[in-house]
Amino acid sequence: MILIHYKNIQLNLGGSIMRTKTCQRGLNKKILIIPVLLLCIGSASTNAKTINVATWGSFNVSCGSKSNPCGSIDWALAFIAVTKDKVLVQPGIYTGNIKVAIEGIKLESVAGYSGTILEAANASDHVIDIQAPKVRIGKKGKGFTVRGASATGFAGINVNSNLHSRIKLEGNLATGNYIGFNLQGEKLQVRGNHVVNTTGGDGIHCTHCERALFQDNKVIDAGADGLELSNSSSVSIFRNLIRNPLSNGILLVSNSDFAKIKENVVIGSTDAIDTGSNSNDGVLIQSNIVSENSSLGIYTNSSGGETKPQTIKYNLSVDSGSGNSFDHGFDIQAESGLPIVFVGNTAVLAHGSGVELDEGTEVKSFSNNNTYASYGGIGVLNNSGEDFSYSKHFWGHASGQDPDGADVDMHDTLDDGGSVVTGSDATNPNPINATKVAGL
Repeated sequence: MILIHYKNIQLNLGGSIMRTKTCQRGLNKKILIIPVLLLCIGSASTNAKTINVATWGSFNVSCGSKSNPCGSIDWALAFIAVTKDKVLVQPGIYTGNIKVAIEGIKLESVAGYSGTILEAANASDHVIDIQAPKVRIGKKGKGFTVRGASATGFAGINVNSNLHSRIKLEGNLATGNYIGFNLQGEKLQVRGNHVVNTTGGDGIHCTHCERALFQDNKVIDAGADGLELSNSSSVSIFRNLIRNPLSNGILLVSNSDFAKIKENVVIGSTDAIDTGSNSNDGVLIQSNIVSENSSLGIYTNSSGGETKPQTIKYNLSVDSGSGNSFDHGFDIQAESGLPIVFVGNTAVLAHGSGVELDEGTEVKSFSNNNTYASYGGIGVLNNSGEDFSYSKHFWGHASGQDPDGADVDMHDTLDDGGSVVTGSDATNPNPINATKVAGL
């Protein structure tokens, strides 16, 4: 056992501390450095530092300062960075396939995505592969362009396990990858990113992404769906723009209960917003604009919803069904479970009907909806077998006239016996200049 005496404290380096009356003055000066060393060691593991990276940087274990930056992100992560450090990247093109395996690491650029490009060295690997929780890639005005992971199944940014929670992606541009972002894990935040020209996969694909946030992103020309989620409950999808995906705009595949889909714009997709047919309980679809979609504007199916009804309110569907004369502005199914709430929605220039209520559909609230100038000549195609009141809706042509619905008829199918009962107060509850809207 080694004992060191300092003042009236005797320190056993095996771990115990004992009081003593002995004071060896000769040791005082030597042992004063011990608590200082311990303090330094502790601070290295708890105080985050900034590690600088530049294309002209060096590859040694002392790099990372402004005057001596590291030469690559890979080097900084492998030899310099520890938990919670920030890697700050100077402008330039960096070639590699980056593995981020340190919890809490932050990657930021100085010049934003326009000046800081991460190029895949191997197209059959992700540009950035996140292998730890609480990692942040980018920040507003401080993100990266990630490109070149074009082989099937690979992404600009990938999260390799659903155990990696609280990942943040912000201010990045993903282009020329098979998938833009391929994500997993709870409480993700994906904000203010651009995803452009995926070579075959989704713009953003997320599975097991419970309580994730997707906000203010732009997804353009995706090779499949714009944003696809599966097994991802309680997600928030706010204020995103999705334009010209090869397939659907926003798709919930299965077990994605209690999603909130609000204030998004989807243009030029197949189905603009599709909540699927796999018991997506309690989904809220509110204040979205969908336009020029070749199939359905908004499609919902609440089969199996037993906790909370799906709610569709205050949405605008324009020129839906442009690739199929039988498709509708809104296609509503609720064959089992809780009835749907459908309030305050507007369909303009639908190629089928403004609204179709499918066979067996139950609606808890159906009011204050508008249809203008349906090419199919039908305001509501009621296949449900239920009766719905004409009251408190407006069915007319694009000029907003004709509140008695002479140009756009209420309609019921012959097979199911359901009808739409004409009411006496058929007024326009949500006036809108449909001619201007149709020009989106």
